[in-house]
Amino acid sequence: MHTFGGVVIRPLGDQADSKMDATDLAMYRQVEAWMTEHTGYPTVSGYHEFLYEPDKPLHGDLSDWAYRQRGCLAYVVELWDLFTQLGIARKKPFVDHYSQLERKDFLALWKMDRDINEGRMFKTWRKAKHPQLGDVEVGGFDGRIGISNPPFSKLAETCASQSAAFLRVAALVPQVALELISTEDLGNGHTRIELRVANRGYFGTYGLSSAKKLTHSEPLRLTTAGDGVTLVAPLEQVTQIGHLEGWGTGLHHGISIFMPWTRGNGSEKHIALIVQGKGSVQVRVGSCRVGWLEMALAVG
Repeated sequence: MHTFGGVVIRPLGDQADSKMDATDLAMYRQVEAWMTEHTGYPTVSGYHEFLYEPDKPLHGDLSDWAYRQRGCLAYVVELWDLFTQLGIARKKPFVDHYSQLERKDFLALWKMDRDINEGRMFKTWRKAKHPQLGDVEVGGFDGRIGISNPPFSKLAETCASQSAAFLRVAALVPQVALELISTEDLGNGHTRIELRVANRGYFGTYGLSSAKKLTHSEPLRLTTAGDGVTLVAPLEQVTQIGHLEGWGTGLHHGISIFMPWTRGNGSEKHIALIVQGKGSVQVRVGSCRVGWLEMALAVG
């Protein structure tokens, strides 16, 4: 989070949108729609609309690092929509807002400071006694409250709208569920257990589509342990489940009323366990990125 501007800056920072994973871009379009709904802020590409010099990408961008290296839905929010407050029309590229200002814009800034900022920016010069310099004058321009940060009267509104937007984005995370479908007595002390592992979240368990290729984007795995019972099938105590799709596809991506079929059921998998004996089975499913769920089942 930065100040100021009233804009959301998303990856890519060094390449055009045509080089971006198409599903990732659709996810960012969905975030943009919610950001605009809650805050009024547009979302822009760091490469297309926030380079200070064309074709000279900025280096050391934390949001690009988080997106590319960690597979995160990362972006920069420039808090406090000063340009809209001053009645300045949307410019493209957005970065031109910071440099292409006219006399009328500075006059609007002074009026805003007078009307809703209690004159915190444009201060009257006054005489003062400095211990080393002697007689001086202090005052003039101070942009900390009004430009770098919203006026105090706008602070609660800014925090409330951003909080609403963040909570809505946070609701996209994968939501893994572990459910018992059935238990069946097979005779001779054997019990068949059928489980469903499902993802009820918007995102797949990998997060963004491009994160699938990252080595630390760990797939789901199911681990079993028995107390008084022995696992017969599968032979390994750890079952690799892989990634599960989410139900979301982003905005304007792969959806058409003329092609009403679905992507299939890639959001869940059924696992069958066969155990022998009487006691309990502990089942644990998850990954380092989505967390873990546990279930204890009595058998026999």
